[in-house]
This record gives sequence, structure tokens and C-alpha cells, in this order.
Amino acid sequence: MFSYHLFKQCLVLWLFIIIDLVAVSLTPDPLTLNFGSFSNRTTYVIAAELGYFENVDLVVKQTDVASSTSAYNSVVNGTLDLLDGTFDNIIDKRINQGQQLSAIAQLDQGDGLVLVGSQDIKSVEQLRGKSLLVDSPTSGFVFLARRILGLYGLQYPKDYKIEVLGAQRTTRLLAGGAATINSYAVFANLLTTLNTTNATTQPRLNTLARAQDFVDPFSNRVLTVASATLSHPTSEKYQAIQRFVTALLRANAYLNDPENRESVVRLLQRSGGLGRKAAEGVYDYSTSREVGEVTKDQEAIFQVSRLGLLNVIDIRRQFEGFMGLEAGFNFVEAIMPGEGKLINYRVRDAAVQNV
Repeated sequence: MFSYHLFKQCLVLWLFIIIDLVAVSLTPDPLTLNFGSFSNRTTYVIAAELGYFENVDLVVKQTDVASSTSAYNSVVNGTLDLLDGTFDNIIDKRINQGQQLSAIAQLDQGDGLVLVGSQDIKSVEQLRGKSLLVDSPTSGFVFLARRILGLYGLQYPKDYKIEVLGAQRTTRLLAGGAATINSYAVFANLLTTLNTTNATTQPRLNTLARAQDFVDPFSNRVLTVASATLSHPTSEKYQAIQRFVTALLRANAYLNDPENRESVVRLLQRSGGLGRKAAEGVYDYSTSREVGEVTKDQEAIFQVSRLGLLNVIDIRRQFEGFMGLEAGFNFVEAIMPGEGKLINYRVRDAAVQNV
């Protein structure tokens, strides 16, 4: 005979099953984001290593990009949903070339950029008659290097040459002594945080100048999307980008807490294969209030530094990096945030509310 007690147990069991099924049905489906980057920010490393992306039901498929031209084309054609690139690149692509790209969040303010020289070069003045190794002769990093050398009295092309190699330029310079490109010996390069830390621990490379001593602030890394993506807030791509920024904001708060220093250093060692000294160097740059990923201008919400961006524009203008613009182009208006503009905070603002 079927007892009331057994009936009650079965009923409770079925209730738990139903509750589990409802919970599963209410859990948002994981979204996938195609993300491109030239090198991993510390904030990104934290988010990836500590499961912040999984916490917002996001699968990040990361692509290491080597060429800025192909990377930004991939954003425009939809192959990449999101790109961690430089502010100078997006300004060049949008203002000079008319590509509809938007910056949604600034990730750092200068990134500890330094000019390094090979073993025999111990000062900027010694680069007279030598060559610099670069990615592109019209990139913002090249204009910045030319600005620094110009303040030392070295003018291009009279006093030094520029040789183009691309993504392998740092490896070539680290190979020892001077790298030879197109029969010219290359003696210097402008490096960013991760490469800087590795390079300056090598006895054969010398730090010649810090960019922040000449241009400060300097808005550097930004998350870039195709502008049209931001017009469709209900699309999966938009939602994936919003989840990504939410995870990064949480990871950035973790980075900003000094009590997490040891944990972050170990994450950098594990994820990047860095030695202890190199990982500590990356941490120090990342947490620098002047050039890192937690600067005051960014206000802990990835805010764009207006002055830092104007400095990027000003350096490009000094070296005729805006060719073909109509007279009287209003750069101040061009960098005002808004829908469909160069800077669009729509996703960032929604992510801040989630955090």
C-alpha cells in the first residue's frame, strides 16, 4: 500500500528536480567573443586566470595579432568582435581612412613606453647616424620616438634612418648587438611594458629614454569595436562585449588592490612564463598611477583621458600624420563622446552598472 510518507518524499524530490530545471533554464547561455590583442594587459590576465569571464558566462577566443592593418580590417569586416589596440591607430583609421571604428574603454595611459638601444648605445645622442626598427613608419609609436629624438636635436631623416620589420622587430633587436635590415644596422626600438621588462633585464639592451618624461599623459591602449556594433544592443555580439567589459572592470578592481600584489605577480609568471623579476616589473608598470592600468584619469571605469588623447593627436599633427583633412577640422569635437562617434561609452556605462 502506497504510504503518505512515501508520497511526500516523492513530491519533495520532484519539487527539487523542477527547481533545478527552472534554474538551468534561467541561466544565460554562454556567449562567445572573438578578441584580438597585440599583448595581454595585466587586467586581462587576471580576468582570464581567475575565471571572471566564466562568471559572466562568456567564452573568449583570443587571437594574437601581429599587424595593425590586418587587425583593424578584421574588426571592420566582423572577423574580430573586439580589439585591444592603440588610440593612435583608431584615430588614424577613422579620421584619415574613414573606417567606422569606436573606442569604448581606455585600458592604460602610456604603458611604460621606453626607447631602448643595443649594447653599444648608451645614450640617445649616440643614435645619430644609426637606424630605428619600427612596425610602420607612420604609426603613433614612431611619431612619439621622433618627438623624443627631436628634443635631443636629432632630426629624421638627416640624422637617423627608420627600418620597417613588423612584429618581429623586438625579437630581432634582442638577438644581440645590432640587427641588420636592408643592409642597415638597427640600434634602437620603442618598446611597451611586457617587452620593456624582458628587454631591460637583458644585459645587451639599454634604456635610453622613458616616453612619460617627454609626453605625459599619453593615452595608449583602448578597446576598439566596429561602430555599427554599438547600434544593436540586443545582438549577441553587443552582449558579449558588454560581458567582457564587466569582467575586465572587476579584474581591474582586483589589480587596484595592493593586497593582491603577490597573487597578480604569480598570475603573470604563470600565464606569461615570466621570471619573478620580469613579472614584478610588469606589475609595477600596470599599477603605476601615471602610465599604468589604474591611473587617476581612468577613474577606475576605463575613462578616456582627454588630455592624454589630445597629446596623441598633437604628436601625430607635428609629423603631418593627418594628410588630406579639410582646413579647419575640429579635433575637439571629433573626440567628444557620443553615439556613432570616435568615443562611445554606451557599453562601458552598462558594464559599470553591472559591476
